[in-house]
Amino acid sequence: MASHRFHGTLCVEGNEPLTTRTDYVNKYPSTLQTTSYNFAGTKTTGEVCMGVVKAPVLFNKNSLQHFADLELLSQKKHSKSAFINPVTGKKKEIECVRVDGGYDEGPSHLEVQYWWTVRHLKCSSHAELVTLRNSSASLRNRVELQNGCLALCHANLFIPSTLHGSCTLESGKVNEEVLKNNLGSAIDVYISHVDVPHVPLQKSI
Repeated sequence: MASHRFHGTLCVEGNEPLTTRTDYVNKYPSTLQTTSYNFAGTKTTGEVCMGVVKAPVLFNKNSLQHFADLELLSQKKHSKSAFINPVTGKKKEIECVRVDGGYDEGPSHLEVQYWWTVRHLKCSSHAELVTLRNSSASLRNRVELQNGCLALCHANLFIPSTLHGSCTLESGKVNEEVLKNNLGSAIDVYISHVDVPHVPLQKSI
């Protein structure tokens, strides 16, 4: 690999120049995304911090994603206390969710509101309180602070997108099956590096 795509360099076999940044970009989506969720502490439950790791080919960003994420998180033992009262064993009457949502997935959008309403009706809760992150108030924003901790965990972490072989066929086309397999393994590697006992991350499948 040359150090720059416009300026190739002469290389001696076994003594190739190394580069920390490449100008070559994959022809397929390979960037992992973590959506952060924060559930406020109550009299019976401590604060719960969770993240759902997604890959664009396996689970694209869409207005349904928060609904799907909460369905997943409500079944995990680490986050059960955010949905079930540990004293009574019954579903909590109010779900209070702080979510790391961007401009394209915020609760202000009608389709996103629809799926939050579906969640509310399905759980038969008295209220569904959703708070979107505010990046300009990071010091008072629990999700932004959670994102900051996550950034420290994955700083300088590089996971190749070819863990099970190249995603590109000889014809130049992308092998979708290999790509999905590679991204699934990349998610596992990512979680193993950044997961800590008190802030479990969940894999989206």
